[in-house]
Amino acid sequence: MTSLRLVLCAALAWPAILPAADADWHALNHQAALQAKAHDYAGLHDTLTQLAPAMPGSPTVVYNLAASAARLGQADESLAALARLADAGLSYDVAADDDFAALADRAEFGALRERFAHNRQAIGTSTRLLALAGADTLPESLAWDARTKRLFVSDVRHCEIRVVGDPAHAPSPDRRFARLPASVFALGIDAKRQRLWASIATVAQAAGCGEGSPAAERTALLALDLRTGRMLQRVEAGLPGVLGDMLVADDGTVYITESVHGAVLRLSPGARAFERLDVPGDFVSPQTPALSADGRTLLVPDYARGLATLALDGCPCAARWPANGAGVFTAGIDGLVRDGTTLIAVQNGTLPPRIVRLSDDLQRQQVLESGTPGFGEPTHALVVGRSLWFIADVGWDRFEESGKRKADAPPSHAELRAIALP
Repeated sequence: MTSLRLVLCAALAWPAILPAADADWHALNHQAALQAKAHDYAGLHDTLTQLAPAMPGSPTVVYNLAASAARLGQADESLAALARLADAGLSYDVAADDDFAALADRAEFGALRERFAHNRQAIGTSTRLLALAGADTLPESLAWDARTKRLFVSDVRHCEIRVVGDPAHAPSPDRRFARLPASVFALGIDAKRQRLWASIATVAQAAGCGEGSPAAERTALLALDLRTGRMLQRVEAGLPGVLGDMLVADDGTVYITESVHGAVLRLSPGARAFERLDVPGDFVSPQTPALSADGRTLLVPDYARGLATLALDGCPCAARWPANGAGVFTAGIDGLVRDGTTLIAVQNGTLPPRIVRLSDDLQRQQVLESGTPGFGEPTHALVVGRSLWFIADVGWDRFEESGKRKADAPPSHAELRAIALP
């Protein structure tokens, strides 16, 4: 069960001190890691069964339930779990996994292998709008100024924000809008106050820029004048890590997530410091938040656990983890945007990476784009009119954690793409 050891255990480090409400799922995850290492398949299966409700969006838990069931001779249960993954449009090389050797002669297993292979085929007809600079960039986030028809793009690699004219209608050449003190991650616009919000952090992938050592995990949120790029305000995170994703609400409230240690923060209009919305320990790696249709609940995708909700009245508050539909998995989401009564998610932590539309109740999904030439590893997206604009082939997979480019990695060709929305 390699996937459990590499995904669950690596992503979910077990903190020494946890709030009592969160101790159970962290402890279960830790226990599952030990049982997998010891090949205690019966114990692992029981532990994963208990862990699954706390990680409702995780395909890894379901895959490893299938693997442990196969090891225990519970073929029907294993095949049912694998069918759920296939129904979701995911793809695994189950024939190469020794955990499923006992199923090799089953006709149902052969059919599932074919379905997993089919799920690797291309879906979608996105169009290319714009090449995003050269191969040495790491474009991470987008912000669209509807009034001036300008698109802003953050660059982790060179600690800057680029700007380009309307890419859907004869875009002007991109230029540097602002050089910032550290790598630029999330972007968001407060149109009423004419502010461009940008989160920064010092990371190893930056090319000779940043504030101090990456080990210091220094991160902050900056407000820039939307016309000139001049810095207007700096808000320190008050915690280590990377402020990696944000949402700017219509009233100017900034919701931002810290993705390394797990935190969800809010900056109200006019405030000088963040307030924390989540209970420490709830989130592993929260990503781009979105608001519910009525604006009263914050939807927060966690890269490991799935999509959670935070009721905005009375926070800080414990996250709730709604059950996903049988053919839906919400872990691995990086970008999340609302489109009317549905959500659109950029899911680069699944096999294969893809863009999906989710029903508000998380019971249904539609794959909009996956596996098309040049799609690569997508990242953040935004809705402009009746189009979804997103970054394709961003290039994070070409870098080591140390920040060095992988010697055998082909160059990335990040580009802005558009999907027509009905």
